[in-house]
Amino acid sequence: MSCLLPGSCRGTPPPPHYPLDHTHSTLEKQRMGSAAAQIPTSFGHELRACLRCRLVKTYDQFRESGCENCSFFKMDEDHERVVDCTTPNFTGIISVMDPSRSWAARWLRIGTWNYNF
Repeated sequence: MSCLLPGSCRGTPPPPHYPLDHTHSTLEKQRMGSAAAQIPTSFGHELRACLRCRLVKTYDQFRESGCENCSFFKMDEDHERVVDCTTPNFTGIISVMDPSRSWAARWLRIGTWNYNF
């Protein structure tokens, strides 16, 4: 896991009270959604971020399956919406192993959204 946000990753281990078990309970899985978002297949200039939920994927992935968090945009049905509803301009990516227990996910209010696993 790499941290691209300034000051967000210092290479320190988690505090002792942080649970190291990264399994999700049934309730947590239901709250997070039925399927995890796709992992970006490329990490270059073709990455785009959803304007509403900030999910990062490639243009082709948005065109093929849309945004898992913002299905009402229907990007997979109309390819022009991919350009209208996403942006190539973003400053970083955060990787979270367990959104329900992550302080960073709580800080960013992303604990109940679909993620790139």
